[in-house]
Amino acid sequence: MAGNSSLVGSGDLQARSNFNSIINFIQVLIAVFLAINVFQLVALFSKEQFTSSTRYILFGNMLLNDCWFLLVSNLLLLFYFFGVATDLWLCMLIYFFLAISNMATACTLTAMTLERYVAVCVPLRHADLCSGRRALGAVALIGAVSSVPCVVFFAAILPSVIRGDFAEELRCTIHNLEAYPWHNYLRSVMFLLYFMAMAGVIVFCYVRIMKAANAASAGDRAASRKGLGTVSLHAFQLLLCLLYLLVPMGEKAIEGQNNALFQYIRTFNYVVLILTPRCLSPLVYGLRDEMFFKVLKSYVLCGRARQERRLVHCCRRGRRRSWLSKT
Repeated sequence: MAGNSSLVGSGDLQARSNFNSIINFIQVLIAVFLAINVFQLVALFSKEQFTSSTRYILFGNMLLNDCWFLLVSNLLLLFYFFGVATDLWLCMLIYFFLAISNMATACTLTAMTLERYVAVCVPLRHADLCSGRRALGAVALIGAVSSVPCVVFFAAILPSVIRGDFAEELRCTIHNLEAYPWHNYLRSVMFLLYFMAMAGVIVFCYVRIMKAANAASAGDRAASRKGLGTVSLHAFQLLLCLLYLLVPMGEKAIEGQNNALFQYIRTFNYVVLILTPRCLSPLVYGLRDEMFFKVLKSYVLCGRARQERRLVHCCRRGRRRSWLSKT
């Protein structure tokens, strides 16, 4: 394919081999993260106590969103590195839903932070404000809010795209969809404003939870500080999501000047800014949440117990057949 020459750059086979090794490593990482996310989704949907709790409904929504984002973004990464071209209309459609998905992750993190704020600072109203029905409404609101900047951006680039051929084949990157420099600035400014608002909410919740932790009694202080740690991790995840949206501006300045450097930077950004936030989610709730961790642990132990029972059963059958053959 024509794209393979650009992947190799000047035709250096060693560079191509290095990129192939990196791509293979990324596929292993994605497979592990997807397996962990699916395992946690099964645990979530298997217990009624999780499906009726705002905290876990939001967590399940983020896991589903992360699975979709990892699959599609990885597909685009493979298309890009191996020079696979897609139709213009398909590329626009993929990036539209991918942008909504990334915004939904940030909005879900903000909603989960607000839930922790209510649980720690307004515990008496937590059951009323964070009911299961309100959680479903929050998921719908997250989808609507996440769509607004994406609709505005794609409405801005649509006129320039219409002038061309919707059936035109191209390498599917956001840069190829932006016909004018102001398209890139519009997208970056819109998403930056969104994330500044979300960051303001998270900082507000962090400060209030920290005050509540300092003023709490010894018995409640541990729970407050645990909530403070959760909010801190959400803030770090949100920062990575924000950097992912701002990175294309830097990538566009390098693209075309040094192809090898551009490939390495693009891969590094994908691992650090896309994979890392999606693997933090299981760590935050799968390992730090006591109730959910017990359920996960029970599933692992039950699976191990079933394997041991099968092994014992097979051994017994083997001994029985050996005894029968001797007699």
